Amino acid sequence: MRDIGSKFTVSKMIAQECYKNRLETGLTFFEMGYLLLQSYDFLYLHDKYNCKMQIGGNDQWSNIIGGVELIRKIGAEDSYGLTFKLLTTAEGKKMGKTAKGALWLNPERTSPYEFYQYWRNVGDADVLKCIRMLTFLPLEEIDKMDEWEGSQLNTAKEILAYELTKLVHGEEEANKAQETARAVFAG
Repeated sequence: MRDIGSKFTVSKMIAQECYKNRLETGLTFFEMGYLLLQSYDFLYLHDKYNCKMQIGGNDQWSNIIGGVELIRKIGAEDSYGLTFKLLTTAEGKKMGKTAKGALWLNPERTSPYEFYQYWRNVGDADVLKCIRMLTFLPLEEIDKMDEWEGSQLNTAKEILAYELTKLVHGEEEANKAQETARAVFAG
């Protein structure tokens, strides 16, 4: 914070929507400092690994822009930020956050089978949204699924789980995960 704190002003920080909303309900020093920490993280990745783009959910917009501005203020070449809409459940909760921890792409952190099962167990109200957003299935094929109900939604969940596991871990792992799940839950 000593090295980069002078590059940020509190007035500019609290003018951002994410802080404005929190001023009324209570904003901790940690939350204010998080912008500096994430900005410094981007600067470190930029300097050490030539990372030029930070990508994250739209809830991270201010933090990502903080890093972009920090890199530019120290005179480095351009850097960029990209955010996307958060993937949330029908109840508005972030997907990929479980009692056990985050859903990881790394098979050492979340096995292909656990990854498959996460998506196989997604809520009925979320399955088609996830298929649309996260797979490369033709939209015409997904549109036909809009009429599916009951056990057909379980088929949609299997499709989602298989397609995402194949995309992240490869077809062989997706096949193994699907076969294991069917064997376990078939009795």
